[in-house]
Amino acid sequence: MKKKDETKVFNPFLLILAMVMAVGAVAVGYWLMRSPTAPVPARGPVIEFVEKQKKSEKQDEIQPSSPPVVQKEPEKETEAPTTASYSGRVVEISGEKTVSGSTVRASSPGRPPRDAISGQQGEFFFDSLPPGSWTFRAAREGYAAVMAETCGDHRQLSAGEKFQGAVLKLAPPATLEGKVLSFIGKEIPGATVQVYEGRNSAGIRVTGLNGPGMDNAGKKQLSLLSVGSALATVQTDAKGAFRFDNLEAGVYSLVAYATGFSRKTSLMARTGTSDTVFRLEPEVRVSGMVLLSPAGSGIPGASIAVTLQSKEFPLMSGEVIASQTGYYRIGGLPRRFTLSLQAFHKESESVPYELSISGGISHHKKDLLIFTERKITGRIVETSSKQPVEGVQISLQNRLQPITEAGATDAQGAFQISTRVVNNTLTFKKDPHFQELVLPADFEGDESVLDLGDIPMISGVSLSGRVVNDQTKAGVGPGVIRAIPVDKPTATDAEIPADKADSGGTFTLKFVPAGRYYLSAEIQGYKAGYYGDPKPATEGAHPILTVQPFRDLSSLQIPVTAGPSAAIQGIVVDATGNGIPGTRVQLQPLEMDQSRSTQSSNQSSLRVTSADDGKFMFKEAPYGRYTLVAEKEGFWPGGVESVFVGMKSANPEYRIILEQANPTEISGQVADMDGNPLPGAEVGAFWGRLEALIAGGILTDDLLLSGRDLGSLGQEQLASWKGSGVFQSVKTQGDGSYRLEGLREGVYTVVAVHEKSGASDLLFDVEGGSTQVNFQLDANAGLSGIVTMPDGRTPCQSFSIQAIPTAETGLLDGSSSRTVRGTFQSQDGAFDLHGLAAGLYTLNVRSEGIGEASVAVEIVRGAETPDLHITLNNGGSISGRVASSDGSPISDAFVSLGNLSRSVGPDGSFTFLGLPPDRYAMVVHHEGHAPTLIPNIAVAPQNPVDLGVIVLSQGGSIEGTVGFVNGAGAMGYKIKAEPIGGRIDPRMLEDLVCRSDGNGYFKIPKVGPGHYRLTLRAPGGSTDRVQSGYGRVLLSRNVSVNEGQPTVVHLSVDSGVRMSGKVTLNGKPLSQSTVVLYPRFATEVTDFMAVTDPWGNYSFEGLPAGSYEAVVAAFSAEDEKSVTLTVPSQPTFEQNFDL
Repeated sequence: MKKKDETKVFNPFLLILAMVMAVGAVAVGYWLMRSPTAPVPARGPVIEFVEKQKKSEKQDEIQPSSPPVVQKEPEKETEAPTTASYSGRVVEISGEKTVSGSTVRASSPGRPPRDAISGQQGEFFFDSLPPGSWTFRAAREGYAAVMAETCGDHRQLSAGEKFQGAVLKLAPPATLEGKVLSFIGKEIPGATVQVYEGRNSAGIRVTGLNGPGMDNAGKKQLSLLSVGSALATVQTDAKGAFRFDNLEAGVYSLVAYATGFSRKTSLMARTGTSDTVFRLEPEVRVSGMVLLSPAGSGIPGASIAVTLQSKEFPLMSGEVIASQTGYYRIGGLPRRFTLSLQAFHKESESVPYELSISGGISHHKKDLLIFTERKITGRIVETSSKQPVEGVQISLQNRLQPITEAGATDAQGAFQISTRVVNNTLTFKKDPHFQELVLPADFEGDESVLDLGDIPMISGVSLSGRVVNDQTKAGVGPGVIRAIPVDKPTATDAEIPADKADSGGTFTLKFVPAGRYYLSAEIQGYKAGYYGDPKPATEGAHPILTVQPFRDLSSLQIPVTAGPSAAIQGIVVDATGNGIPGTRVQLQPLEMDQSRSTQSSNQSSLRVTSADDGKFMFKEAPYGRYTLVAEKEGFWPGGVESVFVGMKSANPEYRIILEQANPTEISGQVADMDGNPLPGAEVGAFWGRLEALIAGGILTDDLLLSGRDLGSLGQEQLASWKGSGVFQSVKTQGDGSYRLEGLREGVYTVVAVHEKSGASDLLFDVEGGSTQVNFQLDANAGLSGIVTMPDGRTPCQSFSIQAIPTAETGLLDGSSSRTVRGTFQSQDGAFDLHGLAAGLYTLNVRSEGIGEASVAVEIVRGAETPDLHITLNNGGSISGRVASSDGSPISDAFVSLGNLSRSVGPDGSFTFLGLPPDRYAMVVHHEGHAPTLIPNIAVAPQNPVDLGVIVLSQGGSIEGTVGFVNGAGAMGYKIKAEPIGGRIDPRMLEDLVCRSDGNGYFKIPKVGPGHYRLTLRAPGGSTDRVQSGYGRVLLSRNVSVNEGQPTVVHLSVDSGVRMSGKVTLNGKPLSQSTVVLYPRFATEVTDFMAVTDPWGNYSFEGLPAGSYEAVVAAFSAEDEKSVTLTVPSQPTFEQNFDL
């Protein structure tokens, strides 16, 4: 019985359940062995927390009214996945050994990082990653924590993606050691040293586990208070020593700072060394109050945007918050820096304040003023009549608001606009007869009202019509239409209304002011045409179109006559004179522009290929001006810059010499005066000697002394020069190195410009193929001192300073400077000018209504410049009064004295104060009179010079024609009159220039009595392959001008011989050399001058036959040659010169 009872106790279902559980356990174990996932406990706590949070979020999403979860399970299986997974392994950088136990971090912008630990085979796994951009990096003790960015992986993950097979690398560690000392050599314990940028031995940028540091472009800038993007940070020990032991081998940029000291950087610290030493200087502090003006109370919690620029940090930025009393303080600043401060509170702000500190005291105070409301005022006047314009609608745009209607002008043309910010843009609109005007309205000082004064608004009418063939009456185009002012022959390009005529000849000139005009049409293939019936060229004028105010004119017709076509022929040869077959020769039309000849985008080029003997011919070239371009693979491009079809009945045969292309290069490095590399600097190489490049107008003081980038030369011009191998430019790399490739053989002038600091320098006579062409740019020299009133004791509290490079600080001594300006308001009369290169300067100091001073100073590289004490009016003075011939004062004249200029007062008076002893030349300008020159004014200290009454005269005029031998007028030629004798800045007499019109007529009005040198320049041109000659001088004459009388001159550009040839130096073509011909027996013509092109070619048009003294120069005494030659009476003559 007992046995039977025991059998009943045993339940067979329990045995089945146990077997099922055992099988399930085996299956689960097998699945875990096959899964790449690391054990759950090994996952980082961040991932575990996020996963738990996601589960709780999903539970929270279930509402009470939702169906049971069991009923939703089938639908969940069909839902698209919303996350991604990422797996891979961690290996050593050699790729041969896996690394277990390493931390793998997944980072994504705007999300907390996730960590995972690699398994025994280096494997790792991330799941539930939201779609987006992710960066994966590995780190482990015993390996470098700062490594090349290629050791990690950056990937864009999409929903449902399961990325596998990623390989993350770990690099062996290297050390970098050094010390932090005070400026007197004492160790600084507890100083902070940080790595903020670096590259490994292969030149690849490094990053840390938390992401990249500051890149070369400075997009991620350093904080003012700490280096937030530091890749690694250490503290110095008791002896001031520091050591990084977790960097990949390479070169790093470090920063060191400590309490009470300014920051210091080291940009080229190499691992494996211990010689990096920081010498920290005592800090400079800037502090002050953020005040609410005009109340003057402090603003608690105001934010201050701070930007710092210095040698130590090319650019640092950050934000400082004012205290509850409005007080702020910025410490840790270097001894020399430029600091920009701008305070913000709610929607109001201060102007940007700029402090330029160069040595001196260690604590500077600067209060920042915020206005709750500022006002912009002004008056709109019509440009020509100066009458007020009523009803102009004004809109305002700034950072707080898009374009918003802000009001309109009243009957007096006046307006007043309210704003809270300092940088504003105003747009002025009226009816269609007024051109829309957009003006910046930026507050620059602590004023609550910005008065823009009288603002001229252009008004005018529209002139529309069509250009037609005078025979067929069909519309012709494209081309250029101009309304040339009759009463202003010296009008600038901006003052001449112009428009493009389309292919059917239709045109519309907008906003043409009331007045009298010549309406001209210039169409390629046609002679210049004018509105109305043309008058003979000898009358010096064309039919006049009178434009009335607010009366549009339409249906105007301008007839043009088809010009004669002609054959253009020539030959393309190499340097030995052998013809080059298969050369692509293009005849590229030039836009018929009297001021600048550029390739017309509307005209198509004519193309031919040279024959086996190198000869080419264009059988039917339409009337017009062209550039002849020849290109052949393996040769540098060549050509003729200006070819005029229709100039003669038979055009000469053109000879184009192409040089074999053997590209070379120039390389080097750009650094500052401490040897730290300057990344991002621009280096350009110009083919030719410096003196020739300056004489040819290619390099100018305005470019080289301004610190601007080389793009100011014009992108089209630079592209054309690069294509012909005579120019190349690049930006320096992170280590300051550069390499200029694709250059011709020859001598170059190399220019380096660092735009951020305004520093520039040049090296000349650099042979192509040179290496180690290195620059050291001095960008942070400065001047400081005080300015006092004429008594020498009382500080001047408001003044402006201009530091102008003197003539001795020129280009030929290899120095490079720029004009630096500053306006100062200081109770103690103190000033600091920052950003001056080494060299000689003239400091012009001016305090309006008080006086002036001019002081010569010299800045020496590496030497401290002592503080200056400048007393106003401590020098000579020049004064006078400007009047008309009847004795009445002229109140709107303009007086120029060297770099200084003045507008005269209501009574015509003017005064220049504080002039250094010297001899000066003065020019008085007035629109209704001839410029008046007063040379040789001697100035001595404390000896005022009173010029008395300067009577302006109407002057005379220089007028006449420029023409060809066949009687056709030569259009677009530039005629310039320069006074003979005296050293005058050409800009002082810039009005004495004009251009010949379509009939060759020209007139320079209002020329003061005296003797002048009249020069004639060809139009010149530029294309995509041929360097411009910038308008070579064809001939010059001496003329005399008498009061009230015209001086008539007739200039012929092709009545004589076409003389051409080549200038070489030691057998190599010499670019930009001068060829001057002095007639030996003539008295009327002073000289003829030409400048060689990039291939050493020169030419003269219209040269009279006879005997000449020829002087060929390359701007040095040893490279000058003088010969006597006879130009025969024949169409062409060739003469070569070898120096």
